[in-house]
Amino acid sequence: MEFLEKGNIFYAQGKLEEAVACFDKAITINPNYTDAYHKKGIALREMGKNKEAIVCFDTVINLDPHFADAYNKKGISLKAMGKNEEALIYYDKAISIDPTYAKAYSNKGVALNGMGKRYEAIICYDKALSLEPNYANAYNNKGVTLEGLGKREEAIACFDKAINLKPDDAFTYNNKGVSLKEMGKNEDAIICYDQAISLNPNYANAYNNKGVALNGVGKREEAIACFDKAISLKPSYVDAYNNKGIALKAMGKNEEAIVCYDKAIDINPNYAQAYINKGVALNGMGKKEEAILFYDKAINLNPNYVDAFHNKGVALREIGRKEEALVWYDKAINVSISKEPLYYCNRCCLYHELGQIEKALEDFKTAYQLVQQDIWGSHVSARNKNYIKKILSKILELEIGVKETARRLNKLDQKDLAVKDAVGKFKKIQEEKSIFVGQQVSTLDNNKSISQEEMDKANEKVQELEKQLKELNEKLIHLTERVATVEKTVQGMS
Repeated sequence: MEFLEKGNIFYAQGKLEEAVACFDKAITINPNYTDAYHKKGIALREMGKNKEAIVCFDTVINLDPHFADAYNKKGISLKAMGKNEEALIYYDKAISIDPTYAKAYSNKGVALNGMGKRYEAIICYDKALSLEPNYANAYNNKGVTLEGLGKREEAIACFDKAINLKPDDAFTYNNKGVSLKEMGKNEDAIICYDQAISLNPNYANAYNNKGVALNGVGKREEAIACFDKAISLKPSYVDAYNNKGIALKAMGKNEEAIVCYDKAIDINPNYAQAYINKGVALNGMGKKEEAILFYDKAINLNPNYVDAFHNKGVALREIGRKEEALVWYDKAINVSISKEPLYYCNRCCLYHELGQIEKALEDFKTAYQLVQQDIWGSHVSARNKNYIKKILSKILELEIGVKETARRLNKLDQKDLAVKDAVGKFKKIQEEKSIFVGQQVSTLDNNKSISQEEMDKANEKVQELEKQLKELNEKLIHLTERVATVEKTVQGMS
């Protein structure tokens, strides 16, 4: 009993190795001491020694087959090892022993979420909360699952409930930050990450996520400092290396970015995102053929990696292999679950280059509709968003004018010299409009910072095209009236 109590004290102080040593002494004195095996298993699990922890929990179960928490804790260790289906068996066993065991329901939800069964997971969280309405972890877990479903407002509501019940939980602040960041609220996300870090100064994940948010608001140096801190706390943190590479790439430091991506790949050779990001950096250095090789590696690891499809299309287009590029743009659009304006804009530009104007216009319209719905990739700045919304709206108005001009031309005799001249002018306007469309949608392609001068020039171009169309339509109206007069004279003569 004395060694068990000492072990509990060490455990509460976070001295896990000392705690395990005490539990071992208690077991030596009493080889059937279930509580000592149970506590040892919990300490080992927190040390990341899940296999050893499972041995302890199995011993507890053998000594006491009705020890519900031993089944629950074994499920947690199995889940940590990625064995979600096996974990479910033990959570269900715990629940069968104690149907009011809220923690087992919540943990079962976590395993189901890990299997992609998010709606079933939510049912488990709700059951846990019905049994224990003030169960902060269940609210946090439900929030994580709702975030996975893209229901971010509901997720944040769950995180807030968890925080109200358990204000000192760093994990919940971090998770709330993730949802805020995904909503584009980077500054609010940073506040949450800072709160998580203040509660747990060694929380590598919070430093990494803060770095992502800082990078999202253009604070690259601060972001890199956060990634470096995360790496110092967790040297094998592949996400932090990858994200540091992204920040360096944004600063134009492609070679340094590649060093980070290579480090991530060394740690995890199956990390597809690092391969695609290395490809982007190589593409930025003009090594497009080499970039394509890395996009292919990402695709081999993840056959449905839409960003790799798209980026491969970009590289192929830039080296003049446009027909091949179109195949990969098509794949990106067809495989992607959600419509991405960038994909349609780039394919629009490619269709324009291939002379397939009607298809280019269709993609242009789709991109415009997505823009109007505020569906954006994280690569588009707020300034560019407003500009694109405005200019795309004007271009579509211009398109209506073009169609009206085409309708009037079709009613006239194309052999008439004056009409031929009008047709020539019309084709020139169409060509200029098409080139202008391609220039504007490419804003989404590279997300360059649009200056006020560029905005003014774009508006002037639209006004110029509108003026040309107006003058042409006035001429066509005159020609139509002339034709009508001639037809009336002919009818009078007959």
